[in-house]
Amino acid sequence: MNLKNNTDLSKYVSSSEFRNMKDKLEKAARLSIILENEKKLKIKDSEICKYFGVKQNSFLYRKKKYLKEKNVKKVGRPAKLLENEEELLKKFILTEVSQIEVNRYWGLMKVLFEKYHYPPEFIFNMDETPICNDSNRLSMKVVCPNSIQKPKRNLEKSSFHISAVCCVSSDGSSLPTLIISKLKTIPSELILQNHLVQLDFVQTNSGFIDSDIYHLWMLKTFIPFLEKTRNRLNSNHPALLTLDGHKSHFDVRTCELAIKHGIDIVCFPANGTHIYQPLDCGIFCSLKNHLKRQDIPKSFTHFVTNARDGMQVAFTFKNIISAFKHTGIYPLNPEKTGFSLKINNKSSVSTPSKRIHLGGTLLTQPEIVEKLKQREEKQTKKRIRHNQDN
Repeated sequence: MNLKNNTDLSKYVSSSEFRNMKDKLEKAARLSIILENEKKLKIKDSEICKYFGVKQNSFLYRKKKYLKEKNVKKVGRPAKLLENEEELLKKFILTEVSQIEVNRYWGLMKVLFEKYHYPPEFIFNMDETPICNDSNRLSMKVVCPNSIQKPKRNLEKSSFHISAVCCVSSDGSSLPTLIISKLKTIPSELILQNHLVQLDFVQTNSGFIDSDIYHLWMLKTFIPFLEKTRNRLNSNHPALLTLDGHKSHFDVRTCELAIKHGIDIVCFPANGTHIYQPLDCGIFCSLKNHLKRQDIPKSFTHFVTNARDGMQVAFTFKNIISAFKHTGIYPLNPEKTGFSLKINNKSSVSTPSKRIHLGGTLLTQPEIVEKLKQREEKQTKKRIRHNQDN
């Protein structure tokens, strides 16, 4: 809600109250974004206060209050930031680590495209998105008095929840969507329905993706689709798969399987999937907008049918082609994205560091696979120690 251009609100409150409300909502929006990125990038409180010119005591008080209330679902959207505030946040998010990852990502893409000259049929983007039956109620816009800084309301728990694992190609085609559900038995009518969008189903206790589901998707969905494409085009060309930095994607088994079938897996820079990932740039948005316009489903079959219809609307040839072009992946154009940085020819593709920075790296490199193995062994040892202590 853009409070700057909202004239209807000024009819109900005085100009001073309106100004105070606008300032408080903008501060709340800034604080939430700052705190989220502070946790991801491990930035000190003193550095934040110095950069934004904020008193440290007031910032720590707001942070403490924010962390207490973070588990409560919020209702309403924060006010839009002004242009100068948005520029400050861009600089804040693009810290030294992020700049290294962004440069490394575009440098890696340039090297891979010059080496393999990927045809559009062999460039893919994979991502998963949660879908729940109360998504249309979470987008409500609210106006609150000055005393309430963060409007909130406890929402009823969603009775239906699925995760959709989607994959699209830069030639405008899409792969069968994998639906992750908590239901142990899938209604037979959903499997028998013949639609343009093909759905596969898998059951988990959480309803979210994990490394086992990701490995299963690679083995049962992606590789068979890729082999069919290679047979159709009579070509054994390497494939490029781009995805985000979700922990389930750093699976050693899946990386080794991808190397065996000639698949290069590239991880996007951290905090930048809304800029670099085609599925996040227009496709998932069309899907969620379609679902918001539908009535709240009363059965799981109705719910999944709505999701299937939404995918049919969102996964069109025009949307997919436009998304890949907008993110600069195909045709390769680093200057296309607003946050892209100029590629430094002197900077190497892989930057040496004590910490494993996986954003902007080729996950199917032998060195990265070895690092993932070492990290997996450390996590296993920690888990064993934790179980022994308990």
